[in-house]
Amino acid sequence: MRRTREALSGVDGNEQAPVDGSAREAVRELSEALEAHFEQEEYLYYPTIWALRPPFKKPLLDLIDCHPALRGLLADLGQALEQGAIGDALRRLEGLTRFFGQHERAEEQILQRLDREIDATS
Repeated sequence: MRRTREALSGVDGNEQAPVDGSAREAVRELSEALEAHFEQEEYLYYPTIWALRPPFKKPLLDLIDCHPALRGLLADLGQALEQGAIGDALRRLEGLTRFFGQHERAEEQILQRLDREIDATS
């Protein structure tokens, strides 16, 4: 997300400005990286964990339930960028960054619980 922030901040610092290729490329790369991350969680990691540890299914499904909102924030960011609304795009990126950080912290808490459970049964 840092690269995207830097690319957007480099667009003359204007609220409205023509968008250069580096900003578009940074948002595209961020979109692809987040989509790959979400798909791995949805189809690989989380289902594997809850198959082995069924009590973790509900909290992991709750994390998956956040993905559409994160995808929506990313789409809003892309739309603001395409409209040349750089200030809006930066604000949307900050919102996405905060929400994704919360998502990752929640995931980390679940994985720490899983580690403790595994250690207790070993």
